[in-house]
Amino acid sequence: MTLFYKLCQPLQFYFKFSINTYVLSRQSYVKKIVDLKALITENNIYEEMKSDLSTIEWKSIREKILQKNTEITPIVDSVIIDMCVKYFHVNNAIAYCKFLKKNNYSLNAGVIGKYLKLYVLKQNSLTDADKIEIIETYNDLRQKYQYLDSITAEECIMSLCLTDEWEKTQDIIEMIKITSSPGTTVYSALASTAFRNGKPDIAWKALTDIVSRKLIPQKYVYLSHLQYCQLEDAKFFNNRMEEMFHFWIKHNIIPYNQIIRAYTSTAIKYGWSTDCITISKKTLVFLIFQHDLV
Repeated sequence: MTLFYKLCQPLQFYFKFSINTYVLSRQSYVKKIVDLKALITENNIYEEMKSDLSTIEWKSIREKILQKNTEITPIVDSVIIDMCVKYFHVNNAIAYCKFLKKNNYSLNAGVIGKYLKLYVLKQNSLTDADKIEIIETYNDLRQKYQYLDSITAEECIMSLCLTDEWEKTQDIIEMIKITSSPGTTVYSALASTAFRNGKPDIAWKALTDIVSRKLIPQKYVYLSHLQYCQLEDAKFFNNRMEEMFHFWIKHNIIPYNQIIRAYTSTAIKYGWSTDCITISKKTLVFLIFQHDLV
């Protein structure tokens, strides 16, 4: 026993040392980010970043920042993107990333992932050119990196779901499983996109993966399902609605009132009747749908 304890002492010391080193390294990294953001703000550089800048102007801003502190070179691009997003200048952040790509700056997977995430932030105004850019950027990223960290992989999934090549996300999810467990965000994105594109088998599998992990589907999945239900005639609508109700019952899911109301208002348009039952004094309400008898 004594011998075993002595043998374990160096390993125990090394483990504590490694943890402490990681904490110190993390603290140093965070401090650099804070200092860089302060540098950009205090020197009025951010005021320049809010304008519609040309390639030359972006280059000038980047060099101006690095001249003040060369130690922040590895994080400068990431911080510039974050600051643009923080103050809702998503298009400026996209313009900066395009400047970096056009001038062949060395971009790591983290920066490229943030670039793809920018298109998710502006998804309501995406152009065909934006969608092509998402696909090309993702393909270039995968040529450079065989495996992606879970955060970058998630950003790839969310952006690809906005394009015609959304089915590639299934392979990315399998890659995430190698090192971690995919969350409801990626599965919900896949399910929602599959419903929108008329691929219910993929959507139901993704939903099943969500509930099997004791997670909750995000609400936009249900809105996409409602759109899918209305793609054809009333018979199609009825069958697809019932599929979702059976899914809720099977997995003991009580959706939020907002989702119930959306299903209620849609069902009424197709001749369904509804009954509202208050389960408790709390605002919990469950709605039961029944077909009108004709």
